Amino acid sequence: ASLSAQSTLRLSLLTRPGSADQLQRLVADIELLDQFPLKVILPWSWATLAALLYLLAVQLLAPALLPAAALLLLAQLLLWPLLLQQLGIRLARREVAAQSQRRQLLLASLQLLTTLLMFGRWSAQQQQLQQQDRHIEQLQRQLQLTMLLAQLGSQLLLLTGLIWLGSQATPTVLQGELPSAVLVALLLGWLGLGEVFAPLAQLQTALGYSLAARDRVDQLLLPTNPTAAVT
Repeated sequence: ASLSAQSTLRLSLLTRPGSADQLQRLVADIELLDQFPLKVILPWSWATLAALLYLLAVQLLAPALLPAAALLLLAQLLLWPLLLQQLGIRLARREVAAQSQRRQLLLASLQLLTTLLMFGRWSAQQQQLQQQDRHIEQLQRQLQLTMLLAQLGSQLLLLTGLIWLGSQATPTVLQGELPSAVLVALLLGWLGLGEVFAPLAQLQTALGYSLAARDRVDQLLLPTNPTAAVT
């Protein structure tokens, strides 16, 4: 169904003025839309499933640790991603817009290449392209810093959870209520969750790309004739 919908969109765009540019935009936006299930839905779903399984193990082996573990996992899955969500989405939208402007500028430059060379304007056009490239690189660096910040926060939460769970469980181990082997297994399982939570660092960026691509596809689907839309 998805492939047929994409084919229908492409055929409809070919009949519009400027269809080549619109078709190129559509292909680029579909590639960005693919990030939503692959980099947003699946990583968060796997992380949630792993967190629920860990909480089930805590409930069975050490019920006293369940509130602390649940609070820490809630921070990992919801609170920390929500804090970075708007920043990542805003930067991703800006990069998508800058990439689109860069493609349009490059296509316009190539179409006018002979004229620009005849009138000695090609060097100025090159400088404009290079300036746009530097702007895109700056946005990409900011996105990388956002992902690094997400990874750093996730690792700090894991370290905090390890220390907190260990301190909460130590008295029960000393009193003989909890075997030390069980505590070690729970702490190792907690560290293992870091591998599942690692892909969540790119959650905000992928979501921003997907939302920007969705908006651009919606614009392409708008009717070109306002009177036809009313009728």
